[in-house]
Amino acid sequence: MNYTQQQIDALIEGIYDGSINARNLPVGLYNAISEKLLSAFGSVNGSPSPNLLRELSENIYTFSGAKVYQQIQDISLLAGDENIKSFANFRDEALAIYDQYNKNWLETEYNTAIGQAQSATRWEQIEQQKSELPFLQYSAVIDPNTSDICSSLDGVCLPVDDPFWDINTPLNHFNCRCTLIQHDKTDATAIGITSKEEADRATAEITEKRQPLFEGNSGKDRLIFGKEHPYYDVPKADRDFAKENFGLPIPNLENVFTPAKSIKEARTMFSEVIAENSSLKVGSTMIDSALTLEQVNIRLEATSSLFKEYNISPVLSGREDVKLILKSTKTSYGYIERIRAWQDGEVYISKINLGSLTDSAKARTFNPEFLGSRSKSAVDLVNLEKATTTHEFAHILGTQNDLLSKNVPEYFKEFFKDLAEIRKEYVTEINTCLVEKNMVKYNQISLGRYCDKNLNEFMAEGFTEYKLNSNPNKYAQKIGKLIDKAFKK
Repeated sequence: MNYTQQQIDALIEGIYDGSINARNLPVGLYNAISEKLLSAFGSVNGSPSPNLLRELSENIYTFSGAKVYQQIQDISLLAGDENIKSFANFRDEALAIYDQYNKNWLETEYNTAIGQAQSATRWEQIEQQKSELPFLQYSAVIDPNTSDICSSLDGVCLPVDDPFWDINTPLNHFNCRCTLIQHDKTDATAIGITSKEEADRATAEITEKRQPLFEGNSGKDRLIFGKEHPYYDVPKADRDFAKENFGLPIPNLENVFTPAKSIKEARTMFSEVIAENSSLKVGSTMIDSALTLEQVNIRLEATSSLFKEYNISPVLSGREDVKLILKSTKTSYGYIERIRAWQDGEVYISKINLGSLTDSAKARTFNPEFLGSRSKSAVDLVNLEKATTTHEFAHILGTQNDLLSKNVPEYFKEFFKDLAEIRKEYVTEINTCLVEKNMVKYNQISLGRYCDKNLNEFMAEGFTEYKLNSNPNKYAQKIGKLIDKAFKK
């Protein structure tokens, strides 16, 4: 977890002197826990839908708030313990509780987040394929470590829509290794379809053994941790406080615009939002047929938000109609095409390709256990589909090539001068981490290998993390604040 010893010391001192308590929770600890748990999504095989990622992320944020509340509550109780006579004694006891929550239990919760997210992603696949494969079989790993819960369910074969799967899908306990196997009717009949009596008997067998928080279906419920988790058990006096997400700044994960109802309408909305918020005029729009309407709307929302928030490069305009594209190529997720007109020496945008593909979760997720190097800067998983659009918008804002234009404002020159200084500082610190083989710190400050290409990509990767990560690293913040200063409306 990305939480330093200095932060831990400040946390314990704050609880001891009363400045941190169950009603004034530490946002830094909340960010560190939610970041750790969200990084679990990067280990999921398959492609969960944007909506599923959004809902699972919301659940992680709320759960992280509940976890912070409970440990602060537990540590605060020590301050009133008559047996604790000094800060030194308090600190020792407080550290023991901190370690229990944020080392022992957090590791189990991290593994649970991987398993539940994997199960939810798998359930989406099951739903998509149930017309061809309408039956499911519960499959347990049978060895000396198999739990009584899983052995009771092993082999149960029922239709996908049977209510049995509402409460009996993996995970059914911590570190559950079970899976669901899909079958067509012929194979299911050959295996033997479980009778209702047998299914009810299996459910009854495990009800007393299974913890309530595992009674459900993460794909249907869209949850990693249910409300039955002990973290959500709060004193009556704090229940209203808890309803407000434990007083912590859970990011707004909902679209704040009216989505298009069709791809045709989306084309019109792209053109309108760009024309209304810049000097560019879209002449034609081409959208990859592989994109769903939901995916198009995610890109439309990001485009709308960014064009409304920022002024594009002051040296750019659309001399002719700009071609807007949402289709990645074999060599590029997206790109911005510029031309320099020989007639007047000005730089113009001719094509804007906001892409149809985006990076893998592993490429854009900060994982403190990962000792390699990410290819791209880190974003919240819920924002993964917006990454290519946001990256390319940074190139619309401006590139070093725009400095070739005939009329370049002084502040635009200063922007790239300041950006180059940030990059120089970044490269120095990154190289120091590599020399010292400190990959944990390297990944904390890294904007990914792609940003090493040039100053333009450094700017775009930093901006992408700044806009799409709820806790951007220090260099993403420096780049983002510099862009805000130069381009924000």
